[in-house]
Amino acid sequence: MSSFTDYKIDADIQKAITDMGFTQPSEIQAQALPILLDYQGDFVGQAQTGTGKTAAYGIPLIQKIDKNAQGVQAIILSPTRELAVQISEELIKISKYKRLKILAVYGGQNIGVQLRALKHGVHIVVGTPGRVVDHLHRQSLNLGQIQNFILDEADEMLDMGFLEEIEEILSNVGKQRSIWLFSATLSNDIRRIANRFMTDPEEIRVQHKTATIANTEEIYYAVKEYNKFEALCRLIDHAPGMYAIIFCQTRNQTADIAEKLVAKGFKAEALHGDMNQSQREHVMGKFKKKGLTLLVATDVAARGIDINDLTHVINYSLPQESESYIHRIGRTGRAGKTGIAITLITPEEQYKLRRLEGNTRKKITKSRIPGIEEIMESYIDRTIGEFEAAIENPGGFDRYFSRWQPLVKKYTPEEITKGFVTLLSREILEKYEDDKELNAPDNFGQRSGFREKRTFSDNMVELSINVGQRDNLQTGTLIGKICNLAGVDGRQIGKVYIQDNQTQFKVDAEVADAVVRKLTGIKLSGKTVIVEHADVKFRNLKKVMEKKFTGRRDPPGHFDKRKKFSK
Repeated sequence: MSSFTDYKIDADIQKAITDMGFTQPSEIQAQALPILLDYQGDFVGQAQTGTGKTAAYGIPLIQKIDKNAQGVQAIILSPTRELAVQISEELIKISKYKRLKILAVYGGQNIGVQLRALKHGVHIVVGTPGRVVDHLHRQSLNLGQIQNFILDEADEMLDMGFLEEIEEILSNVGKQRSIWLFSATLSNDIRRIANRFMTDPEEIRVQHKTATIANTEEIYYAVKEYNKFEALCRLIDHAPGMYAIIFCQTRNQTADIAEKLVAKGFKAEALHGDMNQSQREHVMGKFKKKGLTLLVATDVAARGIDINDLTHVINYSLPQESESYIHRIGRTGRAGKTGIAITLITPEEQYKLRRLEGNTRKKITKSRIPGIEEIMESYIDRTIGEFEAAIENPGGFDRYFSRWQPLVKKYTPEEITKGFVTLLSREILEKYEDDKELNAPDNFGQRSGFREKRTFSDNMVELSINVGQRDNLQTGTLIGKICNLAGVDGRQIGKVYIQDNQTQFKVDAEVADAVVRKLTGIKLSGKTVIVEHADVKFRNLKKVMEKKFTGRRDPPGHFDKRKKFSK
């Protein structure tokens, strides 16, 4: 089938997807829609990220929802809050004329807002596993009437250590439901979920296609979130003549980044969905004439932009889908010219980068953010070239030369050159407070497809959590949580000791605070995690024992050396 109109899709949904600009279905949509529109059973769809899976299940799901029925009728699990929001937004667009109530639930958002929305009633819930489990424990979410349960990016959720949460949620869903599972890969764990919870599922597979952008060099930089903007500024200053689109996830972020760039002296402006057509045309006119050299835009706002001489595309925020990434970077390296695609990655997004490389089947090269001295050298080299060109082609400004004559008589050529360089240097140095290191550790993002042997540094910190063997905690589950929630490389985790009702493990001191912060309060094996430094627990025990054995001969501070207590 070549058009959405060829399918048995309700008129109000057809109208909505036409409004969204959808005309021809993607391969996963073409295979899934004929099945899911009429099918009441379980379903497994294998397709890489960015192939249009949301619409593949979203269109038939919206069509099956009874607007007048009470209670949550469908739930969709996604691995990240960003993807949950993106899915809910797309479903809202698809159900535009059906006017369904769709709610995204995820950590980091005020849970009171979610509780009120659930109390007033919603048709579809899109959520991350942790927050959905939280609502189940609060009894604010009842899955007894669920008709459709959808797992989106199932392999990614398992990679992030959410197997226990998924199984707990599925165990709370009523028997009269259909489970639709979508995943880029079908691992043994996914097969086990399918065998346990699904009945004779229909299965389709979309062949993996390699995406290549022949004339574009793809680079990523590893930086902390709070260093991202300065890293962006340094990269712009280090690339003379940059003419680029900078992609952000939200309209608020585009406006914020554009405003900050202008404050730093760059020729930048934002392009986002809140602009009317006149404003959009005004910004695009300036950009095409190069009155602006940096356009900060969202994916939606950048649709339809056709410029052949962009030198760079910068992903300030990593897109959720590989298709969006490919569309973004395809805007540079056109018309036989070479281009550079830059992506800024935070430690928490490490797994996304690996998945993106897997989906595009292309290695993205890691590079380093330049220091201030490198930027200065690049800036001065560029200015010297421009200065020489101005000397050879003065351009009819001779009438102003007389204003400089007193300087030529007063100072030597060397003194004039020094003053000129000082003036230029000040322009760069005023942008940056100091020459701090912005690059993340060298081992970031270097994990390959095989599991590397963990090597332990001498600078390890021992932590303890209140979950153990009684809670059926597995070493792999804990390590997966640490890596994915705290953005830690597996090689920064030491030995794990699982005991009866607690677990001790060692992590590199450099990441210990992040691990404590990210693990504290999460649900693990059904328990709310409490994290402590193991040496703190020891000191507390020491104080108790010192009070009990006040008559000991050992001086204070030597308690830990006592080998034997007399009975």
